[in-house]
Amino acid sequence: MRATLHIVALAALASAGMAPAEDAAADFPAGWCDVKLGTATRTTGECMCKHDCAGPRCERQQGFVWYAYAKCPTCRCVEKSAAAAAADEPPPAADDDDGEDYIPYEEPEPEPEPTLGETIYEFVDEHGEKILGVFFTLVLLALMVPALFMTYAK
Repeated sequence: MRATLHIVALAALASAGMAPAEDAAADFPAGWCDVKLGTATRTTGECMCKHDCAGPRCERQQGFVWYAYAKCPTCRCVEKSAAAAAADEPPPAADDDDGEDYIPYEEPEPEPEPTLGETIYEFVDEHGEKILGVFFTLVLLALMVPALFMTYAK
């Protein structure tokens, strides 16, 4: 009974640590994170930008762009910059189709027949458990049958 009570008390303490954090962005001015260009985080007070960030302390890691208002009140989320937009566009297609880059189709060579060793290896690989069972049974019979004959041959 006491052990159950201790387990319940520990579970209550552990789950209390998982309570939601207070809203860190509550003290920041209204509109500090433009909802059209970013999303404010409730627990960390950061603005996750959808496209890009302008300011001295913008952070870019693991494919995300964001800023913390407490560290950089002058940072703002902005539309995708011209350089980034140009990088996302595919390069223009080449108009010269004179056949210089043409690689003729070559028929693939058929695979050679497997050798006897490869065939045996594949068979053992596919049926190893069955082979081991038969081998174990034969070893037991080889040991037991002569012993039985010697016991009852008298």
